[in-house]
Amino acid sequence: MLILLLSTALAAAPRTPVPRQVLVPPPLDAGGPLAAARLTVKIIDGVAARADGHGRLRSAQPGALDPVRQVADRLGLRFRPLLTLDTERLDALEARAAARSGRAQPDLQALFIVEGPATADAMVAAGEALQALPVVEYAFIERIGLPPPED
Repeated sequence: MLILLLSTALAAAPRTPVPRQVLVPPPLDAGGPLAAARLTVKIIDGVAARADGHGRLRSAQPGALDPVRQVADRLGLRFRPLLTLDTERLDALEARAAARSGRAQPDLQALFIVEGPATADAMVAAGEALQALPVVEYAFIERIGLPPPED
């Protein structure tokens, strides 16, 4: 079954990358501290970027992630996977989605949470520096832990 899904996925139409966005700093809470927010980055498909246990990115393509590593070293950034499902499960989900949609799917393992920026300005600067690299599909700042709406 998985082989059938994978062969269908390989014949799928290419996907349209997510457009890059203007990064907006996360809002400050009423008390002044930085609201719970995180910077997420997506490395382009085909690079097969993966995070190691030390917060660094690696790829089977030599040199593909060198620009990301340079920015990370300069700004003190670390990366961890956004999705924590095991590799086989993510591969199966991607293959099934490609088979059902007829379109190639994003490399879900190439989504990372960027750790290191301590302020809203540093988060925006890190996101902009990463998003400027051709190997980065997009960067996104999201507020997490939003309170539920009130009645």
